Amino acid sequence: MRLRPHITAPVLAAAACAAALVAGGCNNSTLFSTVKPLLITNTCAPGGGAVGMNVNIEGKDGHAIDLAAAQATIAVQTRNGHGPWVDATNVTYDVTKHPTTDTMLVADNSGSEVSTLPTVKAALHGFTDAVLPRPPDDRAGLVRVSTHATLEQPLTTDAPTIDAAIESLHSLNGWTALWDGVRLANEALGADATPGGPISLLRCVDGPFPAIVMFTDGRDNNSADQHSDPANGDHIDTTPAMLHDLNVQGMLTNVTAIGIGPQVDDAALAGIVQAGGRYVHIDGYPELLDAMVEAANLLQQLVPISFTPVDCNQTEALVTVTYQSSSGPETIATTAPIPGSYCQ
Repeated sequence: MRLRPHITAPVLAAAACAAALVAGGCNNSTLFSTVKPLLITNTCAPGGGAVGMNVNIEGKDGHAIDLAAAQATIAVQTRNGHGPWVDATNVTYDVTKHPTTDTMLVADNSGSEVSTLPTVKAALHGFTDAVLPRPPDDRAGLVRVSTHATLEQPLTTDAPTIDAAIESLHSLNGWTALWDGVRLANEALGADATPGGPISLLRCVDGPFPAIVMFTDGRDNNSADQHSDPANGDHIDTTPAMLHDLNVQGMLTNVTAIGIGPQVDDAALAGIVQAGGRYVHIDGYPELLDAMVEAANLLQQLVPISFTPVDCNQTEALVTVTYQSSSGPETIATTAPIPGSYCQ
């Protein structure tokens, strides 16, 4: 099944824009859209002049491309502001190597999901069945969203443990503290991070990389305890703006948001994925299982790259991937900001 991305005008402009980037003839802001065929995510800066990030490509059929099978090659250039692009040095990648991922699932389990609970559970199982058997040891956890957001299962490699957490989900006539749920998921990702100091070069390249996969069929209406006793909440009024640059020790969190049906807040969901992620809109719950499995496949096809900008003043990276498709060689490019701490 072809998933239907939430396509905006900037996305349509991005397709024509990518080819012009190398020549500097395009406003690169158009590439920071909700759907990018070439995704740059988990950008990190371990210091010493190095930069790390992950890339993957979504094919025209909506499915992840295996860059090893596609014989992909990757080039990186950087620039300062709107200056000329210059080749980065020490560009290192291995398209046959996929990093470890830590993924928190955020399940909207509020009142609107009462009739769809079996479908929701099947979709969550579909994701964990795809992720947890894969070496190295990927981990998954679960946050339940209703009137309040609750951590149902911290990160684990154990499939029966996460399966039990999924089966424990239940729907009552609750409100939706969705933004609280996303924030809580990122806090859970950080709970296992090495305390103190910058992220290491090893983790910047090999992972584990933080990710959140969330879905909802409605809108947040209780992250500020609008419909519940604030004394029972967490006293944090989470807003979408607080979720735009989620990270774990400076490594940006890959956020996949899935909106279901006509009642979702497309703009808000698209906004929280802009730092490195995807927003996909599906028509209804029958499509959720496929969307969750494809989210798992995209995470599994991440390829880590590292490089050294030419100097400590570079602000932006241009990543170009050339690969073999059924119709012949194809080239795709996109940009990402370089963390300002990469030379520290």
